[in-house]
Amino acid sequence: MMFLISLAHALTLQGAVERAAEVNPQAEIASLQARQAALDSGRAWSALGPTPAVSLQRSWTGGASVATSSMSVSVGALDAVRWLDAAERSSLAQASRYTARGTALDAQYAAAQLFIGALQAERALAAARLTESAAADISTAVGQRAAAGIDSDLLRQSAESAHLVARAQRMRAESRVREARLQLQFALQVEDLGELESPEPLALPSEPQTSPWLEAASAEREAARWAHWEAAASWLPKGGLAASSALEPVSWTVTVTGTWSLPGVVGPFLRERSKALGVRIAELSYDTLRRKLTTAQAVATEQARTAEMVQEAQAARVALGEAALAAGQARVAAGISASIELLRLQDDLAGARADLVAAELDLQTAVLEARRVAAIPW
Repeated sequence: MMFLISLAHALTLQGAVERAAEVNPQAEIASLQARQAALDSGRAWSALGPTPAVSLQRSWTGGASVATSSMSVSVGALDAVRWLDAAERSSLAQASRYTARGTALDAQYAAAQLFIGALQAERALAAARLTESAAADISTAVGQRAAAGIDSDLLRQSAESAHLVARAQRMRAESRVREARLQLQFALQVEDLGELESPEPLALPSEPQTSPWLEAASAEREAARWAHWEAAASWLPKGGLAASSALEPVSWTVTVTGTWSLPGVVGPFLRERSKALGVRIAELSYDTLRRKLTTAQAVATEQARTAEMVQEAQAARVALGEAALAAGQARVAAGISASIELLRLQDDLAGARADLVAAELDLQTAVLEARRVAAIPW
């Protein structure tokens, strides 16, 4: 069941990712599975220790009762299969811990992406409001000039149409803000996000950490090796040591057992071959994941650097567009230019603002991806 809470203060990026690690269902399930694997590993190791047994017995023969009691301790001293099985379970428990850590980290970066997306939606809304306000001013000015016979009625209609388009874009931007905040609310399981606090720009990772997913793959590879050795050990004999006593000073017994058996002739061989293939599969999976993470890190870094240059270019384009619109308004007011120039300049500026917001989002997304692949903790 999902419990919703309210945030009484501004939500920061750090607060969002910390909350995501606590409430994400996949992260919680992975944590529980890691605990379960640790218990299975402990149970496997505990079964290798001494096994005590106490027996109490009373029998009646010919009306006379006889009570007997005994105590025994047995140890599977020579049972390679059980030892190797316990080692395999330890490796699987270690892989589960790394998987839980990686799942939590991915949940945090997913929440960070939603947080940045919500902020960028608000930035897009602010740009749309500026565009609508400017379009309204231009529509009013052109309408006045058309009434005075300076501009044509067709130009007035074009200005009004541009204003309506800007209003529709503003309404669409408001809807996107609501959608982005709802997605973030669901991810963080909160009732009200409150104000989103803009974070400091995230830096690209200088030195990547060891990915928990790669560590999990390495532990799974080790577990596959233990499983292979366990299958090969099924060819070996099994032995044990048992000591028992009837709880009398001179009544005790020590028994050493040795057993060599094969459940079928071909079965153990096929099982060993199957586990050998499992080792090969685990090794290939580890190498593939390592190359994939290395490539993803390089691609995300290159995309972030490109997005940074694009963002700088778009910011310069917006600055030029604002200056051009101001100059155009002055030229129209002085009667030097026609009002149609304002419509073109306004359209260019609106496109520049939208492209700038998109470039900022692309940059933040690429930086987040590079940090996620590099396993940079929060």
